[in-house]
Amino acid sequence: MLANLLFETSRRDRPVSIEGITRFFLARYGANRSQRTVKRWIENLRSVHQCLIGARREEPAGYFWVLTADDTEEATRPYLQQIKTMWRTARVVLPKHRLLELLGQLAMDTSGGTNG
Repeated sequence: MLANLLFETSRRDRPVSIEGITRFFLARYGANRSQRTVKRWIENLRSVHQCLIGARREEPAGYFWVLTADDTEEATRPYLQQIKTMWRTARVVLPKHRLLELLGQLAMDTSGGTNG
């Protein structure tokens, strides 16, 4: 339902705010949802269902369905900036061999376990 709302009504220049989403669910289902719940739903749509949903932090702030290359650029800019910031910190904290693993120059254990 949330994916349909965003796909049918939002665009980069007119995103749907968290407040708009909570009002929609309250009016449609009588269910009041917190901002944290809405953010969790959005992240689930992105990561599990691979929905192309972007976010604008500046006004008009909210979520929008990614349709164009410009939408993709705006939607990914905050993530790329966060990655760069985290990488600068990791360069200071991690030993050189771990940095090389992260850069794909050495084998990296991606199984999630601690012993390979």
